[in-house]
Amino acid sequence: METQKILKTPKTFGTKLKIILLICSITTLILICSISSLYLFNKKADKYIYKGVIVNNIDVGGLSKEEAKKKLEALNNSLKDRKLILSYEDKKVTLALSDLDSKYDLEKISQDAFEYDKNLNIFSKLASRTYLKNNPINIKEEFTYNKDRLNTFLESLSKSINREPENATIMRNNTGEFLVRRDRSGIKIKNEELKQATLAQIFSNNPSEIVIPVETTTAKIKYNDLILVKDLVSTYTTSLTNNYNRTENITIASKHLNQTLVMPGEVFSMNQALGTRTRAKGYLDAAIFVNNQVVPDLAGGICQLVSTTYNAALLTNLEIVERTPHSMAVAYVPPGQDATIAGDAIDFKFKNNKNYPLYIESYINNGQLTVNFYGQQEANGETVKIISRGSRSYAEVYKQIYKNGQLVSSTLISKDSYR
Repeated sequence: METQKILKTPKTFGTKLKIILLICSITTLILICSISSLYLFNKKADKYIYKGVIVNNIDVGGLSKEEAKKKLEALNNSLKDRKLILSYEDKKVTLALSDLDSKYDLEKISQDAFEYDKNLNIFSKLASRTYLKNNPINIKEEFTYNKDRLNTFLESLSKSINREPENATIMRNNTGEFLVRRDRSGIKIKNEELKQATLAQIFSNNPSEIVIPVETTTAKIKYNDLILVKDLVSTYTTSLTNNYNRTENITIASKHLNQTLVMPGEVFSMNQALGTRTRAKGYLDAAIFVNNQVVPDLAGGICQLVSTTYNAALLTNLEIVERTPHSMAVAYVPPGQDATIAGDAIDFKFKNNKNYPLYIESYINNGQLTVNFYGQQEANGETVKIISRGSRSYAEVYKQIYKNGQLVSSTLISKDSYR
């Protein structure tokens, strides 16, 4: 049988081509229509917040930005009644968030919700909306507060709680008994720690009471130190003249020195103890030494108090830090045992080298000036004697240490020349 070949005619080929082109056209048309519909659908959906968008547990899906903003006003309303409780011991303080001008920025929050996933292409937008329907997203937004108002509140709180430590005090009454008042620790709020704790509770959904963190500050002078003061360890007395102005000056200065406390290791300054000598304080003009001459000047005569204190310090065997003799010998102490001060330029200082506080008592009685040092008697039976050798123009002063009545040392402590 003879095989016949079927030949494609141009007419048959053209028909198939037309069919293919028709199919492509229809497909393209469908695609264009689908994309156009999707575009129009997205454009309509973009006028609203996507469904499934929640802000701080408030559903704003499907709302316009203005509708969402109005609904989100509930956030600011919730702040009006929110309060924090801060406590220290039995003291409780309330901090209302409204006092801090706390508020949500509703314009920004509603705009953020409105723009959620709006920056995607049309296909991703469709995928996002589809996903959100079954998987809502809860956007967490925080409110703002006035930092200056918070700082002002915390500063005011610190002032109401902070307390400076109070030193123990001591005084000797008319019967010779020492009265000691106890020291008191100070309280200081830990400011930064409190601020961080407050901020944490401000933004907490379930705020709890804030226990105000504090630290204690101890007093420098303690009760247990002052009760060591009980014995008279040294005394020195000098005689006054009949000059009224001079005696008045010494009386005023003596009152400033009286009841002075010098702690172990502390350096005493006579200028600091007396303060500035002014007419307003009652000081008068009396004789002083200037350029080897006797001239009247304000507060003249108080060097007798300085010299009397100097000798009491020597008898206590204290470390003399600063001492200046007069240019001319004085009558109220032996040569070489005087000390002077002048304004702020010349001072008399000693260091308490004992392990107990020293209480200085200074008073005038029957024309005599007495300075007493109180502390503790030396357990080893140590006593001190001061010996002046020389004349009114030159003197050497020695400090002699005795233990149980026996001389154990003799030390030259000064060489002074006078005119």
